[in-house]
Amino acid sequence: MPQSEHSQNEGNSRKNFCLAVQVEENTIHLNYELPPLVKALKKGFETFLTAACIVSVLLAATAATVSGTISRDTSLQTRRKDLLLALSYIAISFNISATINALCVMDRLAALPISARGRTGRNHLPELKSRPMTAILRAFDGKKGLMRFLYVSWMFSFSFGIIFDFLQLVLYAWNVETLGVKIAVTIAVIFSALPFVVYIFTHFLPKPTSIDSTA
Repeated sequence: MPQSEHSQNEGNSRKNFCLAVQVEENTIHLNYELPPLVKALKKGFETFLTAACIVSVLLAATAATVSGTISRDTSLQTRRKDLLLALSYIAISFNISATINALCVMDRLAALPISARGRTGRNHLPELKSRPMTAILRAFDGKKGLMRFLYVSWMFSFSFGIIFDFLQLVLYAWNVETLGVKIAVTIAVIFSALPFVVYIFTHFLPKPTSIDSTA
């Protein structure tokens, strides 16, 4: 067989293989089901995000209520009032953003079975450098960059929404209340925020984990 004909056949074989791979990746497997672990994490994360949306709405309502109280308070100096109002508006904005971002993440989770097409042959996930819940879900999402961006945006907005809500309460108390109330509010805020702060730090600490779906 001439060398040119052999090279042509080899080129056609590679082209057909690439086309087959492309067709497989673009095919939606109607009978495909997520692995039990991924399915359980998906359901748990959806429930968690639903609760987080409710919390963000309540925090936004709290910030709006405090901002109304600050606006009507005539005992505050103009600069202090402006600062407290700015904190209120920032808290409202972050909490609204957290609600929207959570809905976007839940949309990606709803599409996870379709996004996982072409990944049905994956038997072993690489070592996970973050918490397994979000890392596994990102691994099965067809647009991992989008999932990561939406999740980080939600976590950022949710965290700062809580921080600015607490901050405006403490600063307002220290501007208008007696010393006893100031100390009580400060202690209450620290006690309330401590579990969340611990959660955030432990959430982003590296926890190398290897997941084998054949087990």
